[in-house]
This record gives sequence, C-alpha cells and structure tokens, in this order.
Amino acid sequence: FMWFTDYLFMSRDWTVDQANIAKLCKTWARYDPLIISNFYILCAEGTRFTPLKHTASVKFCEERGIKPFRHLLCPRTKGAGEVINQLGNSLGAVYSVTFGFPGDIE
Repeated sequence: FMWFTDYLFMSRDWTVDQANIAKLCKTWARYDPLIISNFYILCAEGTRFTPLKHTASVKFCEERGIKPFRHLLCPRTKGAGEVINQLGNSLGAVYSVTFGFPGDIE
C-alpha cells in the first residue's frame, strides 16, 4: 500500500536517500494542489524508544554538541531538510509536533 501512495522510505545511506528524495519530490511537485492536497509526515526519530536506543541518541547528541533529550531520541532531520529544500515555495507551512502517550514516561 505505502509504495502506491508515494511514501518515502529511508535507507540510512545518504547518497541513496538523497537521490530518492529528489526523485519523489519531483513527483510531488507535479501534483496540482487544487486537485490533490498533499501533506508530508516525517517521523524524525525513525524508531521506537528503548533504553539502548536512548543511550545511543545521547552519545550522538554529545558528539555534536547538542543537549540530549531526556524522554526522546535525537531527531535525524537531514532528510526533512532535503525535502524542504527540494519543495521550496510549494510548501504552504511546516509544523513540528511531538506526541506523548500516557504511561510512556517513568
């Protein structure tokens, strides 16, 4: 289903991902906004939170001088930046949302 609805799957190999982003953004840019409404959802954390993944995230942040998150993984935003760069003025807005669910925080 997701392949037929223009989902973009990241491989964590930037040369592959960047080419796939460019290709898909060209497809998205061809859609007439009066006929097809587009929205793009990015799950920047890309995975479920576990203590092991949180430890790796803290290390990632510390290596880059970013303040580590206590209850979140550090978002990987290179792909989102590339989508915004590729789509440019065709984006009407960009929203940043974080969801929390009861019982997920100690």
